[in-house]
Order: sequence, then C-alpha cells, then structure tokens
Amino acid sequence: MFPGVSDFLKKARKAERAGDYSTAGDFYSLAGEPLRALAAYQKGGLHEPAARLHVELGDISAAADAYMKAGEFRSAGEMYLKSDQQEKAWRMYKRAGDLRQAAEILEKTGKHAEAAALYEQAGLREQAARLYASHARPADAIRLLEALIQETEADRLNLESAERAQRVRRFSEACGKLYAKAGNLKAAAPHLERAGLLQEAARAYRESGDRTRAVDLLMRAGLEQEAASLVEGQGTGAFDPRLLAELSLKRGEHAQAGEHYLHAGDPGLAVECFERAGMVVRAAEAALAARDLAGAARLFRAGEDWRRAADLYRQAGLPAEAADCLVRAGDAPAAAECHLAAGEFLKAARILFGRGELDRCIEVLQKIPRDADDAEDGCLLLGQIFEEKSLLTLAADCYGRALAGRTPEPATLPVLYRLGRVLEKSGRGDQARPLYEQIATIDFKFEDVAARIGRLAAGVPAVAARRAAGAAGSTLEDEDTSGLPALRPLEETYEKLAALGQVKGGPVFLGRERSGGRQVRIRRLPLAPDRDATKAVRLVQEGKRLIGLRHPAIVPLLDVGVDPNGVYYVHEHREGKTLEEVMREAGLPDFGTVVSLLSRLAEALDCAHAEGALCRNLRSDTVLITPQREVLILDFGLALRLTESAGSAGDEIALRYAPPELLLRERLDVRSDLYCLGLVGLEACLGAAHLPAPGTTGPRGAALFPEPAPRPVPALLRRVIGRCLERDRNQRYPAARDLLAEFQGAQLLPGAIVANRYEVVREAGRGGMGEVYEARDLVLDERVALKTISGALDEPAQKRFINEIKLARKITHPNVVRVFTFEQWRDLRFIVMEYIEGQGLTQWLRKRALPPLAEAARVGCAIAEGLGQAHALGIVHRDIKPENIVIDAAGSPRILDFGIARVADSGVTQAGLAIGSPKYMAPEQAEGKPVDARSDLYSLGLVLYLVFTGKEAFTGTDPRVVLMQQLHKMPEPPRSIRHDLPEAVDRMILRLLAKNPAERPRSAAEVGALLASFAAAPAPVPAR
Repeated sequence: MFPGVSDFLKKARKAERAGDYSTAGDFYSLAGEPLRALAAYQKGGLHEPAARLHVELGDISAAADAYMKAGEFRSAGEMYLKSDQQEKAWRMYKRAGDLRQAAEILEKTGKHAEAAALYEQAGLREQAARLYASHARPADAIRLLEALIQETEADRLNLESAERAQRVRRFSEACGKLYAKAGNLKAAAPHLERAGLLQEAARAYRESGDRTRAVDLLMRAGLEQEAASLVEGQGTGAFDPRLLAELSLKRGEHAQAGEHYLHAGDPGLAVECFERAGMVVRAAEAALAARDLAGAARLFRAGEDWRRAADLYRQAGLPAEAADCLVRAGDAPAAAECHLAAGEFLKAARILFGRGELDRCIEVLQKIPRDADDAEDGCLLLGQIFEEKSLLTLAADCYGRALAGRTPEPATLPVLYRLGRVLEKSGRGDQARPLYEQIATIDFKFEDVAARIGRLAAGVPAVAARRAAGAAGSTLEDEDTSGLPALRPLEETYEKLAALGQVKGGPVFLGRERSGGRQVRIRRLPLAPDRDATKAVRLVQEGKRLIGLRHPAIVPLLDVGVDPNGVYYVHEHREGKTLEEVMREAGLPDFGTVVSLLSRLAEALDCAHAEGALCRNLRSDTVLITPQREVLILDFGLALRLTESAGSAGDEIALRYAPPELLLRERLDVRSDLYCLGLVGLEACLGAAHLPAPGTTGPRGAALFPEPAPRPVPALLRRVIGRCLERDRNQRYPAARDLLAEFQGAQLLPGAIVANRYEVVREAGRGGMGEVYEARDLVLDERVALKTISGALDEPAQKRFINEIKLARKITHPNVVRVFTFEQWRDLRFIVMEYIEGQGLTQWLRKRALPPLAEAARVGCAIAEGLGQAHALGIVHRDIKPENIVIDAAGSPRILDFGIARVADSGVTQAGLAIGSPKYMAPEQAEGKPVDARSDLYSLGLVLYLVFTGKEAFTGTDPRVVLMQQLHKMPEPPRSIRHDLPEAVDRMILRLLAKNPAERPRSAAEVGALLASFAAAPAPVPAR
C-alpha cells in the first residue's frame, strides 16, 4: 500500500521534533499543508525552499525576500521585478553581477546616470555613451566613444574589415557631433571626416581655422564650387599650391593646375596638365624644369620643333628618336649619324643609299648581325648595291642569305626574281631556272618569268618542259582532276635521312633539303590520293594556312604537299624530347616549372588564336623540350579527325586528350585548345595515370585532384587547371591571355628549386620591390629568405646594388637581419638573407596594449644600436619604418633591408616616387636632397614616437599632405599623449624630429645609450 496523508503528517511531526526542518517541510508539503511546511522551512532557516513555496502560494514579494536571504540574488531580482519593485530588483541584479540587466531596469525607471555608469562598468560602452550623450554628459560620452573607436580599429581578429569600418564610422559620427555641439570644432572635424561626413567635417575645419583641410574635403565631397569660393575668399597664397592644382583639375582648368604645380615645385605633374590644356610648348618647358629631357623632346616633337626635339633626344641618350626628328628637319647626314649611334644600321644605310654614298652604305650594312631582326632587309639592300656595282656573285650571295630559311610565298617572289636575274646575268641559268619555276607555281604572271623559263628551258628534256608548262597552268599528266593538288614527289625536294618513329597518323623522318641542305622533320600521312582525295585536299589546305604562323614556342611548318604515297608535312627540325618522354625518364617537374611550361604554351596559343589558327592536338607527346630547356609545340594545327586515325599510333593518348565537344562532334574553338592545355598541366602535376577518362571532367574540375593526392598541388594550379577542364566550354577561360593573367607573379611556387640551391617553402610576404619567400638552402640545410627584385635594373644600377649588398654583409649586429648574397636565376633577381620567424613591429604593437615603458625602451634601444653599427660602417638605410622592423620569436627587434634602399632609389621602384614611406621620411629626403645617417635618425624618431605612444606622429591618407607635415609641422609632444614618459625621452624624440639635420642627435649610439638607462628602470610617477 502507498502511504497516505496521515503517514506524511506523522513523518513530518517526527522530523520536526527531531529538528530536521528540511524533511519536515518536505513531508508537510506532501501532506498538502503548505503553511506548516513554510513554517518548518523558516524555522530551519531554509530560505530557498521557502522561496519556492512562496512562489507556489503566489506571494511573489515574500519569495523575493526569501531568495535574497538565500543569496540567490538573480532569482530575487526576477521576483522583485515581477512584483514591480524595480529599485530592489536592479540592486539584486547588481549584487548577482548581472550589470546589464540592472542597467536596463535603471534606464526604464528613468535613472539614466546610474544606468550609464552600470553599462560602462559592464563593458557596454556603446550603451553607456548613448545615455551619457542624451542626458547632458557629453564629456563622458566622448571619452567612451573615442575608446570604442580605438578598440574597433585595433580589433582585426574578430571583425571583418567592412564591419570594422562601419562601426568606426558610426562611433566617429556620434563623437564628432558631440564635439560640434559642445563648440569644439577642432576636435569634431577629424571625427566627422572619419565618419565620411565630408561636408560637415569641411565646415568644422573651416571654422576651426584649418582652411586647407576644409578645401581638400570639399573637393573629395564633390563640392568644387564651394571649395573654390573658400579659396577665393581667403586668397590663393594661404593654401598649398598642390591642393590648388587639384582643385583646378577637378574644375577642368588644366592650364591653371599646371601653373600651381610649377609653383609647388612639381613640374612633372605640371607637364601632364599643360598637355591636357593643349599647351605643348609650356608642357615642354615644364618637362625641362623637371629635368625630363626625353619628355621635353617628345613635346617639342609634338609641336614640330624638330631641331630642339632632336637636340634634347641626343642629350637624353636616345639617338634613334633624335634621328627621326632630324629626318623631318631635313638634316639627312646628322640623322644617319644618330641612327648609327643607336645601332640602327639599316636605317642609316637607307639614308646613305638615298644620298648615293654606296661605299659607306656597304660598310654600314655589313655591321648588321646575322641574327638581327632586320638582317634580311639588310641583305636585300646590300644585294641591290652589289648588283648596281655589277658585283653579281656578291649580290647573289646576299639575296640567297635573305631567302635562307624562308618558304616560297608571294612576299618572297621579288627577292627570288632578283636572285634569278643575278644568276642569269652571271651565266648560271641552270640555277636561275628552278627559281623562276618556284615563282611560276605561285604567280605565273609575275614579271616575265614565263618568258625566262621558256628561254632557259630550250634544250632541256621533254619531261622537264612539260613540268614547266604545267606550272604555267596547262593540263599536267600527273594532275588529279578531282580537286587534289598537283602531285609533287617528296623526294624531288627533300632527302630522307633516318626514321624518327611513329606519331598519330603515320611515320616521321629526319630529312634534308636538297637545295639548301637544311635538316627538316618530315611527317607522312598515308592517305592514298586516289581513294582519300577529299581528306588529302583538306589536310593540304589546312597545312598551307599554317605555313606563315610564327611564334618562338611553335615549330614552324615549312612545306606541305601530296604525292602517290600520301600527304606530307615538312617542319623545321629541332632536337629534343617530348614532355611525355621527359616525365617518364626524369619524373614530374616541380610546380614552378609547371607554371613556366603552361605560361609558354599559353603564349603560343594566344598568338596562334589571334591569327585564327587552332592547335587541336596539344598533348604531352606533342610538346617538345629542347636541350636548352625551350618549350615547343610539334605539329601545330595538324590533327586528324578521330575517324581518320583509327588503328594508328597514339590513338589512346589522343582520345584521353579529346575535348568533350570533339566527342560530341561539335565545332572546336580556342577554348578546346585550353582544355588540352589543362590536361597537359594535370599530367605534369600528377602523372599520366591521373588523366581523366574521356568526357568525365566536371564542373569546376571536380574530382581532378584526388585525396590523398600523389603530391599536394598548389591552389593556383588547381584553380587554373580546373577551370581549363570544365566540361562546359562556356565555363573555361575565354582566351589564353585570361589564363596568363592568373600566372602573373607566380614563377615561384612551393617546391620550386631556385638556382639549383634554394627550395621554395612558401610566400612569406610582399613589398614595394617584390615578393619575399621562405626557402631552404639545400647546400647548408637551413632556412633563408629570398627577396625578389622587380622592375628594370640596368647594368650601372646592378653594379651599385651589388656593392651595397657587399657593404650590408659587413653588418653583424644581432638586431640587424643578415644579408648573404645577390643572385640571378632565369629572369629573376633576388637577395638571399637570414630568415626571421616573427611579426612586423606594427603587428606586434597592435596585439598588445601600449607596451610598458621599460619594454618600449628596450625595443627602441635595440633598434638604435643596430642602426648605430651600420652608420659606423658608413651604411645608410634610407627607409627606416615599422614595416622594415621585425620582432623575432625572442621579442627582439631586427632591422630589414639594409643595402636595398639605394638600388630602389636608382630606378627599381616606380618612376617619380622618392624611396621611403611618406609617414617615415626625413624632410631632406622628401625634397630630393642628399641623405645621410641623420636622415635615418629622423626616421628612427618617428618609429620611437609610435613605439612609446602607440600613435603615428604624422597621419593622413594623402601622401602629399603627409610630406607637407614632415616639411613644416612638429608633432604633438609624445609626453602629452603618454604622461608617464620621462622628460628626457620626450626631449630626445623631439630632437630626432628636428627639421634641420644639424639639430638632431649626433648618432644613433647616443639615442641607444639614453634608452638603455630606462630599459630596466622602474616606472616613474605619471606626470600631473
């Protein structure tokens, strides 16, 4: 039986007599006696169960009191809130540590000041600032908003850039409006600017006296007329002329802008303005002021002042351009001398030829190198001169050299004709006749070749006569009347030397031209002309369209023909092995080589596609790698259809390389070639075993790279190859040039071996001069950093650079990153230096609050000491800034890039820009004056300002505005920002930032010694 009420009451009384009030209360509750249970709980001091019982009885106020006595403050707060006792409720929530809930209750009850204080105490500064702002405590609101701005800007880990910017704009807008309302427009202006309220910020700047900044913001806001009115009201002398120039440009007043730029000492920008205004002469004068001789010459040339342009071109070391101007000026002798100075021998020779100076002309023409682009034209002109001088043997030799390696075509007929005439004149008609016949087969009506053939054919056997007549258009006994081209036996023109093997469709032979002796590659397609006439016609026609295609990565097609044994193609012979053979023998290439390979092939495809030619058979067995590591495409454009090659060698790989549209019998296009290029890349990355079965590629190259893969393919190659191999051709790259754009700057991928010594591990960063890679020195088995040098570097600049590297190697200070050597590999120049595991100074500062004084002094002292050793060796850095300082794993600062700034100053960086960061550039450096160790000390002062205060001394988004500050403005004393900064350090930083180099400290060692005294010192008492 179950216990009844009487049993519960007995147990309750028994427990109560025994002093067990908890059990007594529980049994009274079970017996349905809540009041007696409540009395038992209260008698035993059991407030929490008493509170729950009060809730059941509906006495919320009593429950709240009981919860409070039990220490359950949150529950007490909830009960007080339910019983509408807000005062007690918020106090309970406060005691429970729920400050937000307490503040919300206070806010609802109208106690805004107390609510704001609790919000702030809870870390909810935005809510606190809102209440302070709306209830007459703007100073407190501003204080919190500025803290929120600083905190948001520093929070790069938890906030996306867009969200971070949005929050900063919101806080800045509120802060700016509070400052403005309080009448502090000077403080309001930068906040309004940061919030994007440019017009309001401009007015604040104007009212606070900073009219230059006001004009700048009005222009950025598109309010040029208001900006102009402000300038006119104040007078142009009160403004930076560069700012006035920009205002004039926005208003379309280019001539006025040019004058302002000249006044600002920036004639380079003035040139562009005067040009746009159509003032060519004024632009040329500005270019002269900028010491841009070539630019001034170009402008005088545009103004048809030929003599002055030529003179400036010569001064600028541009004799070729000077020659063109002198030709227009009618000074042919001087023009010829300029062409000679420029190495343009053919142009000089043509001028001399026109003047009748034939002997001098011969002398000049014989200086043209045989591999020069204009060597052929030079040979022609030289042959013409020798012909006029009746030196027929020499003339024939020149014409023959001009024709060497060229297939007869309409463009070569005049030269063939001249050569034939010279040979005929010199009594070698037997050699002239075949040339005339070649001309006749292309253009029978050319000049008088028919008559010359007839005359030279007299006494020749009948079969040869018939062949000559056939060339003139009569019916030939060996001509195919079905439309097949005239049969031309291969052996008449070429001699077979050796078999090279089989390719898709037929055999390949090594051959030799019977006339010139040049070695060629002959490919035969065994199509019987009588049975396969249609195919033969198509193949010959397609081949003829490719004869003129030229690109360094395409083996040229020289000839195509048909004879009783089938169609034959004749290419240049190039030594080498196919990519398929190379990978089978040496293994897969590194990924850097794969990028180079695909880039070279894509360049060839881009050229061919522009000429309307498709490759159609790009595969690993049609890519030739020469002993010189050149990449060439074999049999470009000569692809049999699938139905024409059944049973021939290479069927399997041809099918594996077939684009989906080919299998669907659709027309091929440039994207079909890119599909094949993707397969070449896939095979080079993973091997032939991983080529997909025909037609199995999917969207975005799905399943192309298996997991686990034979080796991890870099994301760049996965992306490029995957897009090439899209089944839907509309999803592939539209053109080869779009693929090439993906590979810009990707020569060094992980796994690449550079200079046979350095294995690239990863890209570690990018800078103004190039990329930085972490690499492993395979010789010494240690980590190094490779810093690439982009941009042009002429021979004098390179010599200076190497000398700087030699000097930099002398620096052995522990706070300077060691420089090892300067190397060249392919077209790449790079510096090998010590690899440092660490983070940039800016990043190091961002990840912590303002560093303690002793730590900041330690970091500053180490930087100064490293700089001091370099200066003692006579080495100036020229670009000291946070980006060139790394904090290593031990917390020590290391200075980067000694020996690099000078070469950047010599032209590696973008033309027209001074080396260095505007925010850390010494005034003399900004003005283009000579720099020395004192310039580094100025930059060091700016770095120390940042380290000790957490703020940059000079700020702004416009580099020109920042440079003007460097030239004319002293920053706020660091001690006014960081009050615990010792006066001695404050004075030292301000001395370092003196505009006059003579007023700066004597050396970096002096700076280091001062900072060392504070590096281990106890924190001073903050200044009041």
